[in-house]
Amino acid sequence: MHRCRGTSLMEVLVTVVVLSVGLLGLAGLQAGSQRNAHHAYLRGQAVALAYDILDRMRANPAGVQAGAYDQISGPVSDPGCIQAGCTPAQLAQHDAYQWQQQVASLLPGGQASVSRSGGRFRVQVAWDEKGATLPGCPAGLMCLSLEAQP
Repeated sequence: MHRCRGTSLMEVLVTVVVLSVGLLGLAGLQAGSQRNAHHAYLRGQAVALAYDILDRMRANPAGVQAGAYDQISGPVSDPGCIQAGCTPAQLAQHDAYQWQQQVASLLPGGQASVSRSGGRFRVQVAWDEKGATLPGCPAGLMCLSLEAQP
């Protein structure tokens, strides 16, 4: 009557294997979810930074009309005029300086630029993200481009 010795042990082993495969699957889903959440966070930061420079332009219409925001790229120096009062062009330079500093501090490998074509401005924010291969972006970087008229 006791010919089926060890079957309960086999059932336990099969259950442990099935459970461990399920837990590994859950761990993979959790890791993917965290990766996607981080990508979304970086993209949200990029959107906020792009709108930040556009808001700064709207706050300085004389600087926009003078062409002080027409080309922003690479490192920008601080004009140091905030305490003494800035001209619209100096305020635009200060805005670009602060904006570039924020981009560099909030995004890994962050880079940003502004260019003007006619009455429209193109704002591009790029950051380092593994596996990024979007057309129109610098190599190895993820980027966000907005066109607007401040």
